[in-house]
Amino acid sequence: MAFIRKAVRKIFIYLLLTAGVYMFLESSSNSYNRMSENKITPASIVINGKKASVSVLDNEVSFSTEIFSPESSFYYMTYLLSPDDLKAISYGLMLVNDILLHETD
Repeated sequence: MAFIRKAVRKIFIYLLLTAGVYMFLESSSNSYNRMSENKITPASIVINGKKASVSVLDNEVSFSTEIFSPESSFYYMTYLLSPDDLKAISYGLMLVNDILLHETD
């Protein structure tokens, strides 16, 4: 019985912390600057071709995504070393993405 109480308590604390972080991020992303009408975004990522830009509170970092392309040796080694469950999940997500892209055409 004590094990169940500990497990329920840990799950409750996890959900409480997760909900708190989500509410903080949601409220800060929906807040507006009082001096102007510009919307404040805490974080964003933009991927254009083989370049990605990550912006966090007005600080921006750009990097190349060529290492993640299927022609890259890093991608090939990562695929070979990854577990079968991860390969199945990524393949399923790829299929769902293809289906969603074809529905919008």
